[in-house]
Amino acid sequence: MKKRACMLLCALLMVFSAAALAQETWQRPYDKDAGYAYVAFGQYPFEKDGTVKPILWRFLETKDGVSYLMSEYIIHVSRVHHVAQGYPGWDEADLNAWLQDEFVKKAFSEAEAAALHETEGLGRVSLPSSDDVKNKEYGFSDDKSRRTIGTPWADESGLFFYRNKGHSPYWMRTPSNQKYAQRSIKLEGNLGYLGVTAVDMGVRPVIWLTDSLLEVKGGTGTLEDPFILGVKE
Repeated sequence: MKKRACMLLCALLMVFSAAALAQETWQRPYDKDAGYAYVAFGQYPFEKDGTVKPILWRFLETKDGVSYLMSEYIIHVSRVHHVAQGYPGWDEADLNAWLQDEFVKKAFSEAEAAALHETEGLGRVSLPSSDDVKNKEYGFSDDKSRRTIGTPWADESGLFFYRNKGHSPYWMRTPSNQKYAQRSIKLEGNLGYLGVTAVDMGVRPVIWLTDSLLEVKGGTGTLEDPFILGVKE
């Protein structure tokens, strides 16, 4: 009886230890050898026919109890603003407003949306900044590392594709010094700019999450088997 109780206790300890380890390692920063820790959170149309799948995110960093994640893929296609003449800037851009409202409602349940952290001046959802995609600690060491592709849904929605390079361009939240333009990823994966009315550009969101409201429900953190994040009950 004692032996059985001891075995049961050991098994429980292993389960709790594995859960604690998963909770800790989902916030593993980018490592040159190990790569990224990947997270599934929320859902969005993925397949050509609009079938939804969990959104796959790269974990970038955690600071003061808030984690910063970037979508692995381009998941939407949009212009930044409906007019170039008199473009009011990112804060008042159509795309920024859409991300804060319609995207949140479409991509996250009410409980998941409540776990999004509102960052001053940026809201709950945004796009990567030009500094983000030049940050070596985030894994962006060269032009190639900035490249990504669209989901089948994004491709079907008219996303531009550099066929000779195998990737698609996407917007930054950083305004350009050029009037009526926003920073974006270009042919080589380099940073450039494009007029805000371009309609075939990719949207690769970033989000901030309140760590204390979330827990790992499954997964191992790889690209093929990402950590499944859920809201604590």
